[in-house]
Amino acid sequence: MTTLGYIIARRVLKEPPPLPPSDRPGDHHIAHALELNDLYVELATARKTEFLRAGALPFAWRVDSIQLPWGEFNDRQGENEERRLVPDAILEIAHAKTRVFIECETGEQPIMCGVHGENDSVLAKLRRYAKFVHTIGGESHYERQFTDRWKPELLLLVNTTGRAASINGALAKWRSENPGHPLVVRAADLPGAAAMLAPRIGLPPPPPRKFEIAADDVNTLVTAFQETVMLCKSVRHYLRAHPGVRKRGCPYPEYPAQIERALELAGSLRALAAENRK
Repeated sequence: MTTLGYIIARRVLKEPPPLPPSDRPGDHHIAHALELNDLYVELATARKTEFLRAGALPFAWRVDSIQLPWGEFNDRQGENEERRLVPDAILEIAHAKTRVFIECETGEQPIMCGVHGENDSVLAKLRRYAKFVHTIGGESHYERQFTDRWKPELLLLVNTTGRAASINGALAKWRSENPGHPLVVRAADLPGAAAMLAPRIGLPPPPPRKFEIAADDVNTLVTAFQETVMLCKSVRHYLRAHPGVRKRGCPYPEYPAQIERALELAGSLRALAAENRK
């Protein structure tokens, strides 16, 4: 909301809404709010036959002005520097004693293959949460602010399954380099996050979303996919026949891990499209 929006809200509500951490709302704040609202509604309405008040839901949901200040010692400067985490939301699951920090990642930039890239905002954010949650020796900043000792988790809410897969690949590398770290972190799009969280809070998973697509569009996608596979196959064959080209640095294309299953699905989709025309 704008400043005028808060003035109107104060007149209508018994308790004025808290101001957000940023006093300059913009498109990205609106996008985050809508994404969080969609996730909350997916979880709150998972029991289709019941009408539950917010206070009776089997989870707690916090989105208002969450700020988690902490300090980090800078070895180069020789002094303590102030830090602050501002999660977009916190989901608390009392029966599992778990606290899930939710961060909306609406960007489309690719995730770097390495986990030490300073320019990658997602992994930089992960490192900040990792330091907040875990301190070698003594009490962590998380334990100081949340004395209940609930398990901390981080959910990165993204736009697409492809981006979720990209981030989860980078997270797997991070976990391999930080074995035993207490922070559990995952990336998922909205349907994936709802399906993952609903059973954990004692709710049935949301039904799978259905959509319609024209048969001609199916054929276009399948044809493009199959032609891409054939091109990849041709390049692999050429490089095997000309090892000198490969030695000069030409990359050898590898098939995706799920290529066999994808080819089966492509054939099934083409058959369904043909059946739909009859």
